[in-house]
Amino acid sequence: MRPIRVVLFVLIPVWSWADDVVVEVHQEQGTEQIEYRLGTVVGDSIAWETSRSYDRGRTPSVDVGGDVVVEVHQSHDETELWYHVGVITESKRILWGESQHYDRGRFPMVVLDDDLVVEVHQGHEANDLWYHVGVVDLESRLVQWGKSHQYDIGRFPTVSLDGDVVVEVHQAIEDDVLWYHVGIVDREKQEIDWGKSRSYDEGRWPSIDLSGDVVVEVHQSHVETNLWYHVGLVDTVQKGIHWSDSQRYDSGRFPIVALQNETVIEVHQAHTGDALWYHTGTVSVPDAAVVWSESRSYGKGTVPHVALFVQSIFRPADFDGNGVVDFADFLMFARGFGFVQSDADYDARFDLDQSGRVDFVDFLNFVNAFEGG
Repeated sequence: MRPIRVVLFVLIPVWSWADDVVVEVHQEQGTEQIEYRLGTVVGDSIAWETSRSYDRGRTPSVDVGGDVVVEVHQSHDETELWYHVGVITESKRILWGESQHYDRGRFPMVVLDDDLVVEVHQGHEANDLWYHVGVVDLESRLVQWGKSHQYDIGRFPTVSLDGDVVVEVHQAIEDDVLWYHVGIVDREKQEIDWGKSRSYDEGRWPSIDLSGDVVVEVHQSHVETNLWYHVGLVDTVQKGIHWSDSQRYDSGRFPIVALQNETVIEVHQAHTGDALWYHTGTVSVPDAAVVWSESRSYGKGTVPHVALFVQSIFRPADFDGNGVVDFADFLMFARGFGFVQSDADYDARFDLDQSGRVDFVDFLNFVNAFEGG
């Protein structure tokens, strides 16, 4: 593994994204190069920057928080695991710290929330599943990792994190049953208190992300290359998830999903060849569904991974999206007042407590959010 040399790293100014930032990593088809792309969400599409090589390796995974990026990958010729910490610069690039070795294994996946990092991977020889908890040191651009802990057996684990709540999904060893865990991070001990493993569907290559108590999960069909998703609600007391029915949304391989607030980004490899495709989407919690955009091609590669950071402050009552909850939003709310979910004119945006009806409780929530104009 050849390290990337960086000088005066902490003196480089970061670039402030005006829109929601997307970071994507993938392995270049037929080579040992791993590459990244930056993008911004524009409406229901993504404006992508140029793809750039940053190291050698396999099955990279990435997450982003503000201008900080954490990436993990497997060595290109062995089962050693490596990571980078980087920052997004004014020139719309990621300035990476040196590649650092942290463990052995396969199919590593990483997630970042503030300075807290959780990583999962499959064992380097068997199908045991392991995790690390770490803390990003921004000054040194290093992760202070806790010990590696085994938590289950399986294949292709993926992890998500919001606050101290962790959700993990993986495929069974001998069949295509999909399983999940809900856990709570103990930051001081750098350990996770996992709930029991529970099955939820059949499929391959599952991926999940968590925002608040909402999860979106995607996976490849167990017999074909159809792609399916679930929406779920996390019960942290029971350490379980209340799942919606599985719904088909596309065809392809190796799907990965990113979720923050109501915004969803999904990427996957084509069902044949090395073309890469993405969807944007919006979660409708009352409908337990994702409203997807059309699928769009954005480049070539294998086994892509994507991360999303919503830069703007989330204001559920900002119905016109102008950044402030004002009288224009009140007029929109007034026109939607009184409708229930079974009505044709019901609009879930105005159902602020997600009760299935736009009523006086929603009006009180709107009044609390009102900022004037």
